[in-house]
Amino acid sequence: MSPEAILSALTKTRRELHVEKRADGYSFWLGPKAAGASGSNRVIRVSRTSVTGATKLKRAATALAFPDVQAEEFFTGGLDELHGIVDAEIAVVRSRLQQA
Repeated sequence: MSPEAILSALTKTRRELHVEKRADGYSFWLGPKAAGASGSNRVIRVSRTSVTGATKLKRAATALAFPDVQAEEFFTGGLDELHGIVDAEIAVVRSRLQQA
């Protein structure tokens, strides 16, 4: 899926996410963009690599909560896999925000 296809899919199915356009893709936030003592509420970031045009997906909540985990990968999955990743990342953000 391209970053644009991911944008289209998530704006239709995950209305609680806010989108920030980036030069090479998009960042998705749970609610309005925020960062603070409890950390960022960014869920995922998708981008297009400049060399190959492949889509990279960063699990932003996982990267913040678990710095030793590889949280960025090339994304070649479909809609079901995307929704699974987003739902898991939303759960991490919500958990962290409730603990703050």
